[in-house]
Amino acid sequence: MEWKDVASTIANAAPGLGALLGGPVGAGIGTGVKLLASAFGLSDSATPEQITQAISQDPEAALKLRMADMQYQLELNKQDLEETKAYFEDKDSARDREVEFVKATGRRDTLQAVLAIFGVCASVGLICALIFYGLPAMTPEAAALVGGFIGIIISEYKTVFQYFFGSSRGSDRKTDIMSGNGKH
Repeated sequence: MEWKDVASTIANAAPGLGALLGGPVGAGIGTGVKLLASAFGLSDSATPEQITQAISQDPEAALKLRMADMQYQLELNKQDLEETKAYFEDKDSARDREVEFVKATGRRDTLQAVLAIFGVCASVGLICALIFYGLPAMTPEAAALVGGFIGIIISEYKTVFQYFFGSSRGSDRKTDIMSGNGKH
């Protein structure tokens, strides 16, 4: 018996754990096994046979599987929260850098502002040129290359805009949810 067999057995009651155990072999299976073993009072090194037997002999198996699945979802949510916190801490450190620069030197870092203005002007200029002049006749390969460059420039414009004017509405919404002020 393999873990994929256990996954098919528990998939209805614990879809998250079923997907975890049914997926490729890796560190995730260890997490699933530990959660299932804990739910049924087995050791962390339980075999697929032992877990399947424990499930089949327990009248409250469906409830225990559901609880183990909820625990798994909770762990995933905690990891997502930690990643989100790290993202916002990174944004804050970038803004704090500018504040510290002003405190240390008594003046703003003009290089960033010049580069930002250049990036915005280049983006707006490129869009205007495309609107008024269009793309000249070119091969499909050249058009794909030009399209790639346009995408890069627009992406950089977005990055500059977010740095100087704050995070996007979606990030603000996520911050509200994390702080408990928003509705889920």
